[in-house]
Amino acid sequence: MSDGRLMILGPAARSGGSQRYVSEAIPRIVHGWDGPVTVVLPRAALDRLPTEIRSGTDLHILDRPGWARGALHVIPSAVATLRLVRSTHPAVVLTLGNLAYTGPRVPTVVLLNNAVRVRDLRWPTLGFLAYVLLLRTQYRLTSWRATRAIAVSAHLRDIMPRRLRGARTVVVHHGVDVSTHGRIPSSGRVDTQGPIRILLPGSIVAYRGIERVLRALQGRLPHDGQIRVAGLDGPARYRRRIEREAQRLELSDRLVWLGPLPHEELLQEMRVATHVIISSRTEACPNTLFEAGLVDPARPVLAFEDAWSAEYAPLLDGRVHVDRLADVVLATRGGSGQATSSRRQETLEELTWDRCAHETLAVLKDAAHAR
Repeated sequence: MSDGRLMILGPAARSGGSQRYVSEAIPRIVHGWDGPVTVVLPRAALDRLPTEIRSGTDLHILDRPGWARGALHVIPSAVATLRLVRSTHPAVVLTLGNLAYTGPRVPTVVLLNNAVRVRDLRWPTLGFLAYVLLLRTQYRLTSWRATRAIAVSAHLRDIMPRRLRGARTVVVHHGVDVSTHGRIPSSGRVDTQGPIRILLPGSIVAYRGIERVLRALQGRLPHDGQIRVAGLDGPARYRRRIEREAQRLELSDRLVWLGPLPHEELLQEMRVATHVIISSRTEACPNTLFEAGLVDPARPVLAFEDAWSAEYAPLLDGRVHVDRLADVVLATRGGSGQATSSRRQETLEELTWDRCAHETLAVLKDAAHAR
């Protein structure tokens, strides 16, 4: 029996996690759905879809008009989505990262993938503060409107409004590309006796906590060491504050801005780094953490203890207090211990995109047949 029509409303975000969900999870969901599929994506995400999905799927490009900047993009997106729903009559809608109004009788499954809270911000711009408040409003609307919700981590589920913490919300972690290790040449391995080379992956936004890494390493990072920041540029004001902080701490000559890197180049940076530090004050489902462990299970991967839930502990060498970061960096430059590497590898083998798609399909089919 056909499952009916599935509509997938793709993410507007440019983050690495959202992009990889489009390229890895959506094709698997489309292949696993027994029925027609309509995919709605912003133009910027279109090239992330495999060619066979683009040519064999009812694909719609959701472009926003020039005036719809920031939170205003919700208005034309909602109108266009409602028109599509009325013309295609889906059995269920999967919306990624945002709650779109799909009409009163259409089952809607919302993928929640952002755990940012106001208290996690430092040096927030007015626009980013408005974004976080809009996000919280979105979650509350979701608790009233969505048939089911998918949280990308238990941590995210636990900070949701109470109405979403019960059986309506299922935790489905993102996956990791298991072929990553084989694509990176072994000649890229770092010399553990050479200079310290710290990689901070992730978008350059107020909750990333880059300034905490700088303060922790003040006076401890050797002169030939580097702190390399790779990710999408956020507000220019935040970057300028980071640069002023680096100058104050006399680390300007060791702070390197790599900017947004193609996925393969980011993986190469992970391979040649002596350490990968996930500096965020909060994360929902850290794809960069998954990939850092897979690229080289022996690479030290660190995070701050006040920002991470225990579910990610097997992937980290330690959740360290900010005051101890420099000591841990210097102590682990030779690589992770064998026990850490083995535990990390076992955990990553379970975090596949096939598993992610399979569990998501189960939620979608349950919502479609329960209408």
